[in-house]
Amino acid sequence: IVHVTTAGTIGAWWFSPPLAEYNYNRGICCSHSSAVTGSLHRACTYSFGSICFGSLLIAILQTLEQLARRARRNRRAILLSCLMECLLSCLRGWMEYFNSWAFVYVALYGYPYIEAGKNVMTLFQTRGWTTIIADRLVFRVLFFCNLALAAFVGSMGVLCNFGMNGFRNNDRSSSMIESFWIAFLIAFLISNTVLFVVESAVRTVIVCFAESPAEFQEHHSELYEPMQAAWTEAYPTITFTMTVTHTMT
Repeated sequence: IVHVTTAGTIGAWWFSPPLAEYNYNRGICCSHSSAVTGSLHRACTYSFGSICFGSLLIAILQTLEQLARRARRNRRAILLSCLMECLLSCLRGWMEYFNSWAFVYVALYGYPYIEAGKNVMTLFQTRGWTTIIADRLVFRVLFFCNLALAAFVGSMGVLCNFGMNGFRNNDRSSSMIESFWIAFLIAFLISNTVLFVVESAVRTVIVCFAESPAEFQEHHSELYEPMQAAWTEAYPTITFTMTVTHTMT
C-alpha cells in the first residue's frame, strides 16, 4: 500500500502538478495534499485487489519454499529439496522485484495486476530499457545508506550506554554490544521504511519518463533538460519518443 500510494503521488506530480501542489501552496502540510490522500484512497479501494493478488503470488512461493526447506531439514529427498528450495527462492525474489514495477502501473493507470505486468514487460522490451531493470545502482546506494545510518545510530547507542554506566558495569563489553545491536536494528527498520518511499519514487519516475516524457517536458521543463542529458549520458543506447500512451486515472 505504501509503494502504490507513493507511486500514485509521484504520478500526480508528473501528470497534474496543480493536484499535487494545491494544498501546499496554501500553507497546508504536503502530506495532506489531494495527491497523497487520493493515492492512498485508490490503493485501499480500487487497486487493493491487484495489490492482494500480487502479494498472494509471493505468499504461495514463500509457502512452497518453506515446505521445501522443511523437507530438506527432515532429510527427505535432500538433493531434490535443495534444488526446489533454491529455485523457489529465485522465483520469489524475481516475483518481488517484478511486483515492484507492476504496482507502479497499478498506481499510475489503475490497471489490473495481470495487465500491469504485461505493460511492464512490453515497456522495457519495446523501448530497450532492459538494461535499466538490471541496473540497480540506485537501490544499492539506498541500501548502503540504510546500513550506514543504522551503524551510526548503533554507535550512538554505545556512547549513551557508556555515558550512563561508565565503568560501573562489570560486564561492560557485553552491555555495549547489546546496546549497539538494539539501536542498530531499530534504526535499520525505521530508515528502511523511509528509504523505501524513495525507492518507490525512483521506480515511478523511471516508468513515467519512459512512458510519458512529453508530460514531463510540458509540466516540468526546468527539470526535463538536465534529466534527459543525464539519462542519455548514462544510457546512450536507450531511446524514447515524445508520445502519450496512457492517461492517468
